[in-house]
Amino acid sequence: MGTTTTIIIKPSWGETLELFQKNGAIRISSSDAETFKNLLNSINLKYITEEDEERKLTRFILSANKGA
Repeated sequence: MGTTTTIIIKPSWGETLELFQKNGAIRISSSDAETFKNLLNSINLKYITEEDEERKLTRFILSANKGA
């Protein structure tokens, strides 16, 4: 499976959302993850997350199960 993950260091939320929807997965600083979760929840976009404790990054993956 060839999912591309983009790492975004200093996110602009509009650009981050656009890249997330285009690529299907992104990584952002774990300190910014809660803000991005709130944005995604406000527009009812389904996603899953994975934490990389060592690098302090959170990976967001667009959920394929849009009906759930």
